[in-house]
Order: sequence, then structure tokens, then C-alpha cells
Amino acid sequence: RALEYAGMLETRVGEGIFVADGDSIMMNNLLMLHLIKQYALEEMIEVRKVLETSNVRFAVLRARDEDLAALKEILANKAAFIKSDYAFHQAIAVASGNSILATMLQTMRTMMSDFNSQLLTSQEGRQQVYAHHKKIVEAILNRDEKAAQDAMFLHLENVVQSMKKASPSKSK
Repeated sequence: RALEYAGMLETRVGEGIFVADGDSIMMNNLLMLHLIKQYALEEMIEVRKVLETSNVRFAVLRARDEDLAALKEILANKAAFIKSDYAFHQAIAVASGNSILATMLQTMRTMMSDFNSQLLTSQEGRQQVYAHHKKIVEAILNRDEKAAQDAMFLHLENVVQSMKKASPSKSK
């Protein structure tokens, strides 16, 4: 009953008990925990580099006016920086016009949420991230594909360096 309540199992009258379709919060959390334990943080950042440099490239090519306005608004929201950091990267993924890339990035960001929060706790960390975000947005607004990809790559390299300083034993 507890597994059924959690959405992991479903009972079908006259048929039996079945594993749910995998869309429950509990199953998603269990999958996330499995992935977090299985992969090193540095590997997850490498995947983010691939995803986010693609996202930013497509955003340069495909972003609509409302996507650009959303990015500017998020950049202006310094007060809620940790939440807006997540929104910033997700807005670029949405602007890419590729829902699969956006979903993959959302999964990666969820897997790395603890680390991302730690990175943004210091004033220095927030200032660095904001400066990188600003360069990324400027490149997208200028429709400069190379500058956008370079700025995103540099931003994620900074994340790698911060990660190594914060927890050198966690990377494999």
C-alpha cells in the first residue's frame, strides 16, 4: 500500500499489481539518487558542457523576442540569485527550441543542485557567476554564436575549478 501511495505501484482491478509508469515523484527521486551516487560530479559537469554549449548555440539561432526578454529579466533579478541561476540556464534551454535538451539539462541541474547552491553562497561566487551570465546574455542578444558558446564554456570551466576547490575528493 505504501508503494502504491508513493506512486511506484498501481493496482488494476482484475489484473494485478504493476510497477507504475515511472512518472511518480518517488521514482524520479530514487532514479536521481542512483545517478548521483553512480557518477562523479566532474563527469556531470562534462555532460553539462556538452548540453549547455549546444543549448546556447541553438538559443542564438532560434531565440524569440519573448525568450530574450525572459533572459534579460532573469539577469536583472539579483535578489534571488540561486533560484535565478537555475532559471537562467533553463531559459537558455527553452530558447534553444529543443525540449529534449531542456529536459536533459533540467535533470543534470537537479542532480547537481547541492553543489550549485554551495557555489552561489559566497559573494565572490555570485559575482563571478553573474559576470559570466551577463556575457552569455550579451552574446545571445548580439546573435553571436561563437561568443555565446565561448562564454558558456568559460562559465562551466569556472564551475569545474570551483568544484575542485570545494571538494577535491569527490571528483574521480
